[in-house]
Order: sequence, then C-alpha cells, then structure tokens
Amino acid sequence: MDSGAPALGAFLRARRERVDPSDLGFPANARRRTPGLRREEVASLAGVSVEYLTRLEQGRSSRPSPEVLDALARALRLDRNAHRHLRILAGVAPPPPPPQTSSGVRESLIATVAALAPKAAYLVSPTLDILASTPAARIVFGPVCEHPEPNFLRWFFLDARSPERHPRWADDAASAVAVLRMADRPDSQDERFDALVAELSAGSAEFRRLWAGHEVRPCMSGFKVLRHPEVGEFSLAYDSFASLDQAATLILLRPAGDERSQTAYELLTTVALDFSAAEPR
Repeated sequence: MDSGAPALGAFLRARRERVDPSDLGFPANARRRTPGLRREEVASLAGVSVEYLTRLEQGRSSRPSPEVLDALARALRLDRNAHRHLRILAGVAPPPPPPQTSSGVRESLIATVAALAPKAAYLVSPTLDILASTPAARIVFGPVCEHPEPNFLRWFFLDARSPERHPRWADDAASAVAVLRMADRPDSQDERFDALVAELSAGSAEFRRLWAGHEVRPCMSGFKVLRHPEVGEFSLAYDSFASLDQAATLILLRPAGDERSQTAYELLTTVALDFSAAEPR
C-alpha cells in the first residue's frame, strides 16, 4: 500500500461530505445516510467505478492517474489549492521542499524582516512558527510573540487569551489550520510536524474538528481584525510573500482604510519605536 493512501482516502471522504448535492443537480431532499455526495454520485461525475472510488477512500488502491485525480477534483469542486493538495497526497504533483526550522531559513530573510521596521512585518514557517518579527508586529500581536518558540496554532488552540485578542477567532483559527494542511505531505518524515498535530489534537477539540475537515488554503492576502488592550478593536490588511524554497513566508501588515484602524496602527508603531529605542544596544 502506498504510504499516502490513507491520507488520500481521508481527504477524498472529507471533501465528498462537504459538497452540497443540490449544487450539482442532485435532489437535495433525497434520503441520505451521510452529508454531502454519495459515492456513486462522485463516481458518476468523475467517470470511475464505485468500486474503484471505494478502494481509494479506504486507502486500498494503487496510485491513481493524474487524469483520475483531475476528474475527482472537478467532481468534488476543489479549488486550485485543494486540487494541488490532492495530487500531492497521491504522489503525482512534485511536492515542495520539506518544511524547514528557523535554523534552516536564510539569514538574509531574517535581516530583511528587521530592515522593515518601523512597519509591522513577520516571517512564519509552513507550520506557522514565528521565525522573525519587527517590534511593531510584536506590539500588535502581543502574547503570541512572547513565547520562547512562538507559534500561531498553539496560540489559537492552546492559549485561553486568544479569543479575546481575535474578535473573529473562529475564522482566524480555521484559516490557520487550513495553512497547516498545506504542509501535510505523506512523503515527509517531519517529526516536528507530527508532534505539533498531536499536541494540538490532544489539547483542543476544535482543532480536531477543523483538522478532520481537510480544508486547504494558503495565507495570501486579506484582513485581520484584532482587539488590543491599549487601542481597542481595529483592522489590518496583510499580504504574504513566500520564499522560493517555501521554507518561510513574509507577512506585511498595514492599517485598513478606516480612520480608527489608521490611528490605532500609528499609536502601536510609535510605542514599538519607543520600546526599541529604550532597548540596550
């Protein structure tokens, strides 16, 4: 059996259960024992036999062809990121280089983050370890950056303070799990990744629920709503830039367009400058 077959089967089952049958023209009021599409419906849409799809979902099949994977992606309405993840799980798409720890990240990337001060910016690994950050980013995010080995996933799921800091905690936490899924590859022997998933699974029922959903989504651009004890609630826009070796992603933050967010950001970056100036050289 291929080492990735169980993971591929779990992904196919989870994504099949998420598809609304009515979106594909199947009767919404039909009696269904499980949510989502039936196996025979997916098999029909993808042009494969029910028996073959069953073997795939149960992790008992040999590696499917790219054509079959693409047909399954269309049947399950996967977006580009989920489609690529499906191919990676099946051993078809060339996987990215293994995730690296902070010691494997180029020193030039760390220096680049430092040079971005006084703006808010930070560098994260594929498992959302914070590898480097500017003083402004540390002031903005607060407690998550104070840990000796800061990690956004541990912050969201294992620290009781995170919901107070994130008014949209459920969305932010779900996005973090979807980013972590991008680093889930059957060919990787990354003990740190496995240990992190085990730690989060043991400590959080919500993480277990989200992890079982197999959502796959990179952190590219968008908005974060934060609540800070000094300035209250405000919004930041962000954009991300992945290094070519995919060992790290640089996140740049800027205030959203409203006046409140502009003012809050300016106050926090001013505080960060004052703290930096007071630090011993």
